[in-house]
Amino acid sequence: MSETTEMDFRKSMEEWKRSLELSRKVCRICRVAVSGEGICAECDAKEKEQKAKEDAWRRRSDAEHEVEPLARFNETQIVKTPASIESPDFPRDEWSACALDWARKWRPGDPGAWVFGSVGSGKTTIVAALVERARRNGETVCVCSLQNMVGGMLRLRFGRESDSARYYERAMRVLRDVTVLVLDDVLASNLNRPEVDELLAVLNARWGNGNQIIATANVERGPGLVEAIGWWGKEDKNCAERITSRLSALTGAEVPCFYPGDRRTGAYSEVEARGLRKRLLQWRAAA
Repeated sequence: MSETTEMDFRKSMEEWKRSLELSRKVCRICRVAVSGEGICAECDAKEKEQKAKEDAWRRRSDAEHEVEPLARFNETQIVKTPASIESPDFPRDEWSACALDWARKWRPGDPGAWVFGSVGSGKTTIVAALVERARRNGETVCVCSLQNMVGGMLRLRFGRESDSARYYERAMRVLRDVTVLVLDDVLASNLNRPEVDELLAVLNARWGNGNQIIATANVERGPGLVEAIGWWGKEDKNCAERITSRLSALTGAEVPCFYPGDRRTGAYSEVEARGLRKRLLQWRAAA
């Protein structure tokens, strides 16, 4: 066999082997014979469409979780009250004078406050007016109960989603950076130890970032607060002191909402009023 004939024969054999290999290729999805990249044109189009849907879903999920913490934690029903302190429906009497003086001066970015008083004394009404002012100024606002906030953070921390850790970090950033964070009825819930840890994480994050908190509660700060939250972390003797210390630093001024009854029900006690008037005079003298 001449050299040229032998070369032609080898070339023909190589082409035959290559065509045989191509004929044996099948689509990795539908197993139909293919001659290209191991996937038929129809399955390739479907796969690309599915990948585009998954990418769109992930981008949408990321966007939702970026802003979701405000939706997750915000409890809009808490602040359904007069839109302005100047509203004629806003309570104006000797009992609301201290709180009104503070509220008129407060602006977003000012130190926070510990607004305290009995049930129905008007604490949330005062705070809601400030929230409305902040929103009109374009500030970010989050109003929530303490239990809802720490519960939401725990669900993110231990969520089943593969990206739950990333979403938790985003939620923490929102709670850290939001201009006005209002914690309503701080002492209304009995927190367990994991919830206490989440509360401390949020308080430390806002403290480290220089942001304040407005809180409402039924007791003053100080010994009464330490005693009220002492059962949150019985296994840790310093737990109440740590929480009280952070809350005191973050909430700034104490704002009293004295009222001898319940504004929501119209209840009023003259006997209680006599004692509260003395307390109100003492508070104004010390202010």
